[in-house]
Amino acid sequence: MKKYAFLLLIILIISACKREQAVKDQVNATVDLPEDFLDFYQRFLTDSLYQMEHILFPLQGLPDKADSTVLAENNFRWQMDDWVMHRPIDKESGFSVNLQPVTETIIKEQIQHESGLYGMERRYAFMDDGWYLIYYAGLNALNN
Repeated sequence: MKKYAFLLLIILIISACKREQAVKDQVNATVDLPEDFLDFYQRFLTDSLYQMEHILFPLQGLPDKADSTVLAENNFRWQMDDWVMHRPIDKESGFSVNLQPVTETIIKEQIQHESGLYGMERRYAFMDDGWYLIYYAGLNALNN
């Protein structure tokens, strides 16, 4: 029994390391980000409970395939009940991830398809007790 428990522990550690490396591999590493942000970002994309605790619902943003009416009204909010967990972007998916500090406490993440036609955006802010997702624009056509 101890052998199986030890084997399971090793498998869980390897799996966690692979997920963490996948998150770090997807990020543009040349950007100067706050030290604690990448730890938050990795956990945010791999731990569903942590993710839900670090989103300010109702979350400002845009739905996937937003039409001109939604864009003009500018009042769309993601609701907790409708949230779909965000996971690390696979490099093989054709999407690239660019994290850019806007200020010392705000990070903007742009996720763009290699075609340049589609993209998503997330914004994170540091508040009193940590980092939070404060904005999410789903997959939409990009204006060139």
